[in-house]
Amino acid sequence: MVMQTRLYRKQHLFNEVSENPLLLTTIMNYLDNKDAVNFSLTNKKYHLYDSIIGNEVITPKLAEGYVKYLDEQHKKVINKTNDKFMSKFRKLLRQYESSPFNSCLKFKVFYHIFEYKDFLFSNYEKYKVFLNATEENLIRLIRNDHSYETIDAVHYLTLIFDIQPKAERIPGTSNDYVEYIISTKGERILI
Repeated sequence: MVMQTRLYRKQHLFNEVSENPLLLTTIMNYLDNKDAVNFSLTNKKYHLYDSIIGNEVITPKLAEGYVKYLDEQHKKVINKTNDKFMSKFRKLLRQYESSPFNSCLKFKVFYHIFEYKDFLFSNYEKYKVFLNATEENLIRLIRNDHSYETIDAVHYLTLIFDIQPKAERIPGTSNDYVEYIISTKGERILI
């Protein structure tokens, strides 16, 4: 009877585990990405590109980790942009609340929204209510019949929501033309 040493037995067990892709996949699921990279560097048999085991077992684990990393970085960027947007927005609202008849401050708020238009529309589900309220406020300014506010409100509707003013020829009205816009909900609003 041949006697096996502990070292030989551990070496044999290690080889059996490392050559079984299912066991190796299970082990990889418990390792962090940096540990998986270090594991692949321990032996040429586990190298990411030079071996079948590395290519089939370790590379997908790292790819999955990279996707998670990109998602985390994207969420950090969104949160940072959101914080930046909201802090300035709150500051502008506080200034406007202190002097509500200052229309210049009112339109600074809309300009700030325009500056973050791409961010707001790229996260539309999160900001849907906010964007709808912004559009309704601009439409309310158009309906107030203050000509200086109407012009600015139409301008910001064009910038933020890409709503272009249109004209229709109607005989018998002043200048034979009526200007209007169509809101994002399909409502026709006379200017």
